[in-house]
Amino acid sequence: MVANEVRRQLPKHKPLKGRLRVRVLLCVKYRRGDVDNRLKAILDAFNGLVWVDDRQVDFLSIERRLEASERVIVEVWELG
Repeated sequence: MVANEVRRQLPKHKPLKGRLRVRVLLCVKYRRGDVDNRLKAILDAFNGLVWVDDRQVDFLSIERRLEASERVIVEVWELG
């Protein structure tokens, strides 16, 4: 599901090859489940699409916010 959405939003994107910084914002209606489990699914789904492998991620932050509509926002920066 996540990988399909990445392909839809970034149809011509080539996977990044350098070291990365990633920020994940989870907007959810209810506080349930572990954020680390959701994070793992997102990082794995990005392998081969956004980056070559999630081992490239050197800096990672995650935030969960309670909001009326559920969505996930992922920001990725290449490091120097």
